[in-house]
Amino acid sequence: MIKPCLHRAVLILSLCSITYGGHAADGNTDRSVLNPLARIELQSLMGFRDRPLFSPSRARSPEPLPLELQEPAPEETAELNILLLGIVASPEGAVAHILDLSDDSRTILRRGDTFQGWHIVSVDTAGVTMRRDENLKYLSVFANLNE
Repeated sequence: MIKPCLHRAVLILSLCSITYGGHAADGNTDRSVLNPLARIELQSLMGFRDRPLFSPSRARSPEPLPLELQEPAPEETAELNILLLGIVASPEGAVAHILDLSDDSRTILRRGDTFQGWHIVSVDTAGVTMRRDENLKYLSVFANLNE
């Protein structure tokens, strides 16, 4: 017994041979019907013949020159003109209250914040640790009592 999918394949092949076989018997076979690439005119492909893709004469384009990166001028590390007013601790974390003495503004800082180019590394109950490049600075809550 022949399987149903085999029946379909035989039917399709027989239809193709009837459709295209009649043209072959007449000797008037149109190649573009059987092969869509045959529709391309040979004259339009002369560039491929004249300059083959894998010829040794075809070389990669030269690599672009790397841009010269200029080192940024080292910034003067200005002394922080701030005062740690206090620290408020809560279950969500501690926050530091800072007074900027240059313009008398108050700022609240948490761990991860940035203030005047300084990154806040940690805020604990005794003080704040700040980092700028390789410089570390620790501000203590009671640092100004002796002054």
